[in-house]
Amino acid sequence: MTLRIIHHNDPDGYASAYIVYDYALGARIADSAEDICFHSMAYGRPIPKEIDYEHDSVIMVDFSLQPLDVMEMFAARIPVKQFVWIDHHQTTVDMEKKSPGILQRVPGIRTVNDNAGIPISACELTWKFFHPEDEIPAGIRLVGSWDTWRHMEQNDIDAKDFQAYCSSIDCTVFTAEGREFWSKVLASTNDPYGWLMDTAVREGKGVRRVLKDENKKRILSRGFLGNFAEYSAIITNDRGSSLMFEDYKVSPSEVDLMVSFIYTKEGFWTVSLYSVHTDRIDCGAIAKKLGEAGPTPSGGGHKGAAGFQCDWPYIEKLIERT
Repeated sequence: MTLRIIHHNDPDGYASAYIVYDYALGARIADSAEDICFHSMAYGRPIPKEIDYEHDSVIMVDFSLQPLDVMEMFAARIPVKQFVWIDHHQTTVDMEKKSPGILQRVPGIRTVNDNAGIPISACELTWKFFHPEDEIPAGIRLVGSWDTWRHMEQNDIDAKDFQAYCSSIDCTVFTAEGREFWSKVLASTNDPYGWLMDTAVREGKGVRRVLKDENKKRILSRGFLGNFAEYSAIITNDRGSSLMFEDYKVSPSEVDLMVSFIYTKEGFWTVSLYSVHTDRIDCGAIAKKLGEAGPTPSGGGHKGAAGFQCDWPYIEKLIERT
């Protein structure tokens, strides 16, 4: 039997995947590391062809297949005892509600908020699922603060610095270096002010200063104002993040969306949407609507950040330069 961990290709997804990996080896769900395979996913990518639906176990974290009928077909092919699904995207919660019993039967956790109504990340949910009695590691909480945009409301500088540090190293789960990094993150429960603060967060401060200068140059040279699917937007052809747009000549608070788009090696364009107006702008819903109407049905995410895949002619139809 092979344990296949399907996860989103970002720090929240990598952290979630490593938590599963660590638990699987400790609890002997997998006999060895060689029996565990990681499948890094983005919306619009095909289902991994290597899956043996009769014999493999699948744990999907921080991700759902798009659109609904694809996710239902996937869930229907895997025996219930061999599939766990953990996710925190609003589009996933909406998808599960629309499914006539197929997705609801899958073990796991699918929720946007914790019991107190506070946004919660996939890696935090994954930790809670596999370690219900244990405190969430401090490093995992920093990942969660960034991914759910809690850092915006709480002005969580440590989360921003830690994210910057993650961007400067190999934080994937495919390499020994990446897995060693996440093992230190999990150990941060007992020593949150040791390696986590003295190395990762401290070095992240310097990385973030450099990134801030680079982002300012990039957004000023490549960014422009326009409308994106009838929403006012700052738009750039670049690999972006919400922080990229901080120093543009127009503040992110003055437009509905911040939009970046980039061509991928898989042969399609990835469009990322960000907004600070989560009270009236739902990036996840917009990404899902636009993505499913495009040539590569896909799309999902959070109110503050989401994305989808498409081709270039579709992007051209969505953008109106002002």
